Amino acid sequence: MKKKTVKLSARELKRYSRNMLIKEWGGEKGQIKLKSSTVLVAGAGGSGSSLLYYLAAAGVGTIRVADGDKVAMDNLNRQILHDEKRIGMNKAESAKVALSRLNSDIKIVPHPYYVTHKNIGELAKGCDIICCAADERNNHAGMKAINRFSYESGIPISWAGGVYMGGFATFIQPPKTICIECYLTTAYETAKAIKEGKIKVAETILPMVEPPNPIVGAAAGMAGALQAMETIKYLVGIDKNLLNVLLFFQIGATGATFQQFDITKMKRPGCPYCG
Repeated sequence: MKKKTVKLSARELKRYSRNMLIKEWGGEKGQIKLKSSTVLVAGAGGSGSSLLYYLAAAGVGTIRVADGDKVAMDNLNRQILHDEKRIGMNKAESAKVALSRLNSDIKIVPHPYYVTHKNIGELAKGCDIICCAADERNNHAGMKAINRFSYESGIPISWAGGVYMGGFATFIQPPKTICIECYLTTAYETAKAIKEGKIKVAETILPMVEPPNPIVGAAAGMAGALQAMETIKYLVGIDKNLLNVLLFFQIGATGATFQQFDITKMKRPGCPYCG
């Protein structure tokens, strides 16, 4: 079957003209790569909001959004995709409303349920990359499903999140990198050690907080924007991604810190995905 030729309309050439001014973008070729891409975004919450806005604004051709949660009033300090009129609405459906208003030239496909081991194959079929913006406390199983699918399919994961007044971003592509399960296992073990007094909070880069998760909306927005950058770079083919690197930022009363950490030591011996 002959592959369909993808072109940019005059409207799209105008819309994305600033993208195409970037030297490494490759002009129209880079923009066509984005238009031809399909991305699955798991989670339309805090970091997912800015992530989705910037993917749509950049011109990613097809964006699938999976989220089983509903918009609530206490989401609105950070989940800027949604508004007061859509409280009670499914977040994936709400995301389609907002993103379609922003860019009518792309396709937004809402999936009003969480990612699971049963549906990940269908949700991610034909995708170029998966963006994990899921709330780990609400959809731990979904994150594990994404992790396993990434290993089995070779499709990479752009992953980020915000907490308190900071956040993180990284790029997962097992077996080249550690996997999400190794990262989370280390986080749980660290949290346990902190509670037992074996290590001090200052000795770890992993933010440890008890639910409900305290967070300034802008922190989630920064995490999502970093995640969008990693995703767009990968799709266009620009520069290197954050492979085995955790980009961690914290902006608080004592100042701002942006640090990169080598996270290869988080790999568990014998891990079925990255060991």
